[in-house]
Amino acid sequence: MPREYDLAIIGAGMVGASAAWLARKAQPDWHIVLIDRALAGHGTSLYSASLDIPYGHTPLRRALSTRSQSLFKELSSAISDLPIGPLKIYGLSDKSQAADVLSNFIDENTRIAADEELQTLKATWPGLHVPENSALLTDTIGSRALKNQVAIQIAQAFTKTPNSTLFEGTEVCEIESTPNQHSLKTSQQTTIRAKRLIQAIGPWVVSGPEVDHMKERGIRVKKIVALHINQQPRPDDPVFHFFDDDAFLMPQHNLGQWLFSFRCEQWDVIPEISQLTIDKTDLDLAKTVLSKYYPEWLHSISGGRVFCDAYAPSGEPLIMNVPGKSNYVIAGACSGSGYRLGPAIAERALSLLEATNKPKQKDLEKQEMVE
Repeated sequence: MPREYDLAIIGAGMVGASAAWLARKAQPDWHIVLIDRALAGHGTSLYSASLDIPYGHTPLRRALSTRSQSLFKELSSAISDLPIGPLKIYGLSDKSQAADVLSNFIDENTRIAADEELQTLKATWPGLHVPENSALLTDTIGSRALKNQVAIQIAQAFTKTPNSTLFEGTEVCEIESTPNQHSLKTSQQTTIRAKRLIQAIGPWVVSGPEVDHMKERGIRVKKIVALHINQQPRPDDPVFHFFDDDAFLMPQHNLGQWLFSFRCEQWDVIPEISQLTIDKTDLDLAKTVLSKYYPEWLHSISGGRVFCDAYAPSGEPLIMNVPGKSNYVIAGACSGSGYRLGPAIAERALSLLEATNKPKQKDLEKQEMVE
């Protein structure tokens, strides 16, 4: 017999796991199922830097970032061992762009430092090279996950609540929708039926159900690369964000190394992480950027990580009702910010489901006339 649920969520990464946890909190009586083609939290979420910078280059991303910060506090309170901690962030930008960069921060304490503060920064981190005509942005506090297991732990916390189910190693191959129900045909030759459906499958959205809608919106998959720098961080070392090059250096104290993230421009890659590698093009680009800011660390590169994510042309996440299908929402195209924006994206996806369940004003007026 097909299993029947009030809500099914496809994809147990940061967005999907957060959606399951938030839905359970809001609807304690619902039967909810969280489904993943592999293990929960072992897709893009496992390879992410898990860095939360209070920043967004569009109004939507700033709003999502602000809301996610509040939701992370709720998650940390509810899940006691969630490994999230504060981290100081310094930004470097060309002086001509510094005011624009500053306007995109949601941390009201962020400011452009005085020249003497920039000189102190250089003295404190003598290996850091600051390009001429650079401005320093300071007093920003972000956070990061000490281990890339936040999505995993949220999913596990969800499964410990009543009426909550997690299916791992289960790929949804086909979805048949009627006005009142969605039937999910799985790789396990089973059928899962749900009144409501959220699809949050990260970069696999370009090959999953409703792929035509993704193509219409220009959704593409881009490779993401970060290198490991074999240098021991000090306890108080911050993140250095290089806005002119869309790159950052982040201390990973628990691993005894730094992570160097930079912008890779390899598009339309196949979203199979096991098949992606760091190639010569990636290394050449990374070394060009790293030599600009920390040249003495070029010889400390010790491998890295490579994964991918879905991007919309605007760089804004996609949170949409599937046209012609009620109670079916797609959430994704996180543009490499699934960890940072995931909880807020999940909340908005659930809000869309609520909106489709509310009677329209004309229907209410008709009902009142009948009564």
